[in-house]
Amino acid sequence: MLQLTRTNIAKETEKRIIATMIFVGIDVHQKQWNVTVLCEGRVIIKGKTMPPDPKALLEYLKKKVDFEEIIIAYEAGFCGFWIQREFTKLGVKAIVVNPADVPTTDKDSKQKTDRRDSYKIAEGLKAGMLKPIYVPTVNEEEKQSLLRRRSDLVQKQTRIKVQIKSFIMKHGIELSDKNDTGKWSENYINQIAEYAKKNRGLGYQLESMLSELSFFKKEKKSVEIAIAELANSKEYKRDYQNLMTIPGIAKIVAASIIFELYNIDRFTSFSQFASYMGIIPTEFSSGEKQRRGRMTKRGKTKLKSLIIESTWVAISKDEDFKKYYYSLLSRMKPQKAIISCARKLLSRIYHILKEHEEYKYKVAS
Repeated sequence: MLQLTRTNIAKETEKRIIATMIFVGIDVHQKQWNVTVLCEGRVIIKGKTMPPDPKALLEYLKKKVDFEEIIIAYEAGFCGFWIQREFTKLGVKAIVVNPADVPTTDKDSKQKTDRRDSYKIAEGLKAGMLKPIYVPTVNEEEKQSLLRRRSDLVQKQTRIKVQIKSFIMKHGIELSDKNDTGKWSENYINQIAEYAKKNRGLGYQLESMLSELSFFKKEKKSVEIAIAELANSKEYKRDYQNLMTIPGIAKIVAASIIFELYNIDRFTSFSQFASYMGIIPTEFSSGEKQRRGRMTKRGKTKLKSLIIESTWVAISKDEDFKKYYYSLLSRMKPQKAIISCARKLLSRIYHILKEHEEYKYKVAS
């Protein structure tokens, strides 16, 4: 019996793989992970299904592989950053990568599986082709969540307004205030409420929708107060108020810039900052030919939209911006001209946040 035990131990020892460095790619899902592990010369584990637990994965790897160093990567997505934080607590280097940066072949795109996805991540990691994205602190994410909540409430408020207007049109309800401008005045809402009281057949649904609209408006106002209080706190007040000295930058835009960027000092150049924001053109150049296209789809989508909207306001309020915009129209279409102006505005935002000073005309080109 003793001899059998020793034999089993010897076999188990033989199964353990010795590696100096292992590269782990995880395709993350809610109920399970698909894991691929590579070392310097071969695939150790490919497409292993695991429970979504960093500690369990690390224990499994230690049983299978005798390694000196380990690095783990997974794609940014619905799961957020808690996985990276848990691995860090366990003393393991883990990075989160942009899904668009993971090298993909034509075959991979046409035969997509979890097994292939985890292998692609591990392969890209091993080849040194994957760059980590910034992982915010829990505190930074908590502050950012206020903005996300406001955005969610704005979408829901817009949706219920569309439903109310569709209901009014569907049933041919006549109101003296036609709301042709799209603005929901107090008078317009009161007219709908009065109609609902007098016409009980359709009134119940109208009253329910108006109640829903009222709830979203109150919640949105409450969240905006919380955002303003946080933005005016000692940590952010100076930058928040400085940003609002730029023509076109209002309270929500200023707060969004501060809380979505996390920390301006992590950008070492304006080019890096503009790339993160996504306000850069796509480029298709080869040899002596240079061709630039539309603005890249990468970047902070919501923040990018706010910057574009603010740029239009800046053009109407700032003579410098107005002259610059119309000078561009002589050689390019309005869509491209506004992007160039947005980049100019972004340059000023970068300067103000870096130098912690108020806006000055023509401080940045």
